[in-house]
Amino acid sequence: MIAAIVLGLTLLGVPNDQPTRPPADTQRVVFVCEHGTVKSVVAAALFNKLARERGLAAVAVSRGTAPDSVLPAVVRDGLLADGAGPWRARPTRLTSADVPGASLFVSFDQPIDALVGERAPLRHWDGTPSVMQNYAAGRDAILERVRALVAELARAQGRGATKPR
Repeated sequence: MIAAIVLGLTLLGVPNDQPTRPPADTQRVVFVCEHGTVKSVVAAALFNKLARERGLAAVAVSRGTAPDSVLPAVVRDGLLADGAGPWRARPTRLTSADVPGASLFVSFDQPIDALVGERAPLRHWDGTPSVMQNYAAGRDAILERVRALVAELARAQGRGATKPR
């Protein structure tokens, strides 16, 4: 029964602790913040929710340059209230192993240019308001950028539809 629930969450695009391989044509977006538990998690969870709703072949993961061990309650509770949770992936350090297969990196105030190099596109979403100080304000700023990114990928994939495939 538990395996069926985990499989169901995986198929719905809800990240969990079990490593999964998306289909070969799926774009992989890597969001990076310092602790890998706040801005990058909010961005990845919202991205996965919106991408799933649009039927995009895209999945996002969260990474940290100095990851914490646990997701803060404000993030966990906020994502649940937003319908973008639960977030089950463990905080993970960004390494060079994340570069192959990534379609795009999005950095929140982290100097990852040398690690990513020219091997994948990199965007800097620096100066985003703090999620910890004000979840709604931080989330809204991230959501605005995530919506634009999902729309851009939808155009590139020819998927203007808003329903899952």
